[in-house]
Amino acid sequence: MITGGKRMKSLLLSGKVKPDMGGQVLDIYNQAVMQGISPTIKTTIDTANMTFVTIMNKEIIHTAPNGKRYSIQIRKYTPRDCFRLMGVHEADIDKLLSKEKSGQLIISKSKLYALAGNSIVTNCLTAMFEELIFPSGNHYHDKTGQLSLF
Repeated sequence: MITGGKRMKSLLLSGKVKPDMGGQVLDIYNQAVMQGISPTIKTTIDTANMTFVTIMNKEIIHTAPNGKRYSIQIRKYTPRDCFRLMGVHEADIDKLLSKEKSGQLIISKSKLYALAGNSIVTNCLTAMFEELIFPSGNHYHDKTGQLSLF
């Protein structure tokens, strides 16, 4: 598993860890990554304890609340994954991820993540508006395929 450009070390630690950094997930997450462990995606700011995954011999074991252990693969979303989830077309993603002649990204990865995170899923928003405006299911789209309100 690769996180932040560095390979994570093998661990023999699992279970719950009590946060001591003011209850902020970001600080706890950064502290955990520095120690080679990562919280699950279900952590929240006001939690008293956090579930962590176990990494043994390049294998990730997750212990569920019912006590069952699962071997799972976890990875961070790439900027391409984030843009795909937001409904951005592949051609536009390729433009955003274009590189200079030196091989460096024109836009840094952190800015790409922020850009994708500050977006709205237009497909979902369109579906919500269609249901609000045309609850009977009689949706009208113009020649371009865009939703028309009139």
